Amino acid sequence: RILCFELVAKRNSNWVLKYVKSAIAETDVPEALPEFISQRRRWLNGSFFAATYAIAHLGQILSSGHSLARKVLLVLETIYNVINLIAAWFAVGNFYLFFVILTSSLENTAFKLSSIKYFNAVSQFFMAGLVISVFLFSMGNKPRASTLKYKICTLAFALLMIYVIFAAVMCSIQAAKQGGSAYQLMLFSIILTYGMYALSSVLAFDPWHMFTSFIPYMLLSPTYINILQIYAFANLDDISWGTKQDAEVSTDLGAVIQNSNSQVDLEVPTDATDVNIIYEEALDNLRNRRPLPKPAGLSNAEKELLARDYYANVRTNVLLFWVLSNGLLLVAILGGGDAVNTFSVNDTFSRTKAYMTFILAFVAITSIIRFTGSLMYLTARVFTG
Repeated sequence: RILCFELVAKRNSNWVLKYVKSAIAETDVPEALPEFISQRRRWLNGSFFAATYAIAHLGQILSSGHSLARKVLLVLETIYNVINLIAAWFAVGNFYLFFVILTSSLENTAFKLSSIKYFNAVSQFFMAGLVISVFLFSMGNKPRASTLKYKICTLAFALLMIYVIFAAVMCSIQAAKQGGSAYQLMLFSIILTYGMYALSSVLAFDPWHMFTSFIPYMLLSPTYINILQIYAFANLDDISWGTKQDAEVSTDLGAVIQNSNSQVDLEVPTDATDVNIIYEEALDNLRNRRPLPKPAGLSNAEKELLARDYYANVRTNVLLFWVLSNGLLLVAILGGGDAVNTFSVNDTFSRTKAYMTFILAFVAITSIIRFTGSLMYLTARVFTG
């Protein structure tokens, strides 16, 4: 990823990269959930740091040999990447906010579900417990050693996602009955998001995955957001391949082998000359106290230990800032907010209503940008091949 950026941003050069749709590649497909989590850890961390690197080195694009128009487009693309990076950073917090706001909205008297608040209390606590559990699994165990735990969490997240979809449908129906700007914005965002996905698939002559994979993807989206991202950030210092090295057995230390009689072969000098030489060397060492030779600088083992400590410290700092920033988002939106009346038609201002308005508008705008980019590529491919 960084190599691609360096090619495009090379000083006084105007290299461009092109996506070739007809190209074919082969990859190792994970055969089980632990391998999938480990593979995605490498992909997510790699893309996160590559995006950070590209954003931090934006100035290189300005010193490249591209035309002014292309430089402007690359800068706009970088701004779009910054926005996506921020959205991905707060993905866990946003998902929990969506869950709380949508489920709490069912407690409004307009839905006539008086007992739903008790179920919401349990489900929201369950959601928070799952997120905390995934943090503990990710910090202390490899996926291969916690297969059952991750499978249970994946199934539990899927069940909670069904409840979220139910709440979203109920809120949409109620908003349609009441009318108002909330319903219009919700309808506009849904049509743009899913309608443009479907339209893009049709234009690319590849619509079948919308029928075969849409429902599984919706049910697995909490796993992608919570389990995969939490495990990735919790193991930021792990630079292994993910699907290959984890299964290899370390062979740097040998095994002790002994026979059935527990015998050990020991070589002892028996010749008088050899014994005298060893004795004289020992006496000479006691008289002169020759200092032991010290290696210049750190040994390779010490350097490796310092590197591991450094990477672990970076992991801790990033993870701490990530958790605290997402927690601050939850406090800022839910603290003093009125989640029950988020989709009501009253004119009272609330943090949750402002948050949902912003998120729905943000999703609609980013969907338009992605669809525009997809349409531009398809148009260029028709004329250039």
